[in-house]
Amino acid sequence: MTRSRTAVISPEEAERDLVAAYARIAKMFEAHGVKEESLHDFRDRCKVEGAASWPLRYDEFQPPYPPGAVRLAILSVKMKSEMVAAIVAAVDAVLDAIPKSPQYAVYRNAPEHWHITLFHTARLGDARPDAFTPGGGINSALGGPTDQPPPTEGALEAEVAAFRRVLQPHSPVALRAYRLLMTDSGTLVLGCLDRSGQVAAMREELREALPGAPAAQTSILHITLARMAGGAAEVSTPEGRRAVDAACNSDTVKHSLAGVRFIVTEVEHVLEEIFSTVQGRRRTVIPLMGAIGREVH
Repeated sequence: MTRSRTAVISPEEAERDLVAAYARIAKMFEAHGVKEESLHDFRDRCKVEGAASWPLRYDEFQPPYPPGAVRLAILSVKMKSEMVAAIVAAVDAVLDAIPKSPQYAVYRNAPEHWHITLFHTARLGDARPDAFTPGGGINSALGGPTDQPPPTEGALEAEVAAFRRVLQPHSPVALRAYRLLMTDSGTLVLGCLDRSGQVAAMREELREALPGAPAAQTSILHITLARMAGGAAEVSTPEGRRAVDAACNSDTVKHSLAGVRFIVTEVEHVLEEIFSTVQGRRRTVIPLMGAIGREVH
């Protein structure tokens, strides 16, 4: 059921849904560890040197993706320095707990690139030139995602205008850190909670405003902190899974994250140029300056 523009789900429902989603993610890693194919996919999209890795530009992929093939709106994450330090220390603790092998490699997402994905209008493997046209304006006769044309300037302007129209009536959103999670794709994430339910409402409104956007959209509120690019076998052993789970759920990590709270005051529309980093030259800032959701903060 779609909620009205001014409707906000109850704080209890918003929190319950996110807590349940994070529990499912944790259980998937606890059950079988990291999927080897997920690490291969990520490694193929990175430059790897020893135990370090860096994502490639989309125009460095083989075959390359056209400009604007990955477009998304993100919640800008701005925290106090002591909160950033607490999260970095927690990441260190988890990465130190991972059993190492010669194949082990990891990409650490720098704090300046931390964000929470709100909504994609085109994504890797689903490059859509037009987020307003049902089907995204994809021309299957041209081939796959890398063969689609880039979005036109008019389509981009209309897309940004739609984001502004939907988002500016919302007020800033208060979020808090909930738990650190290792996913079965080898991604270390910080799951956050939105007790206002505003972010869920924003996503529903954007789905209505942009009917040609990808069907696959994130439903959680997570900050990607690191991604493994090798070493799945070691971390997926019973001992490896227990070590990582214990690090994610240690009293030290829980205590560090307990005080992490931040307020999102703006959304950025990004034409991502470097895989999985939201780095791109074309960015549009959309301030949250309205009254929707204000009463629940």
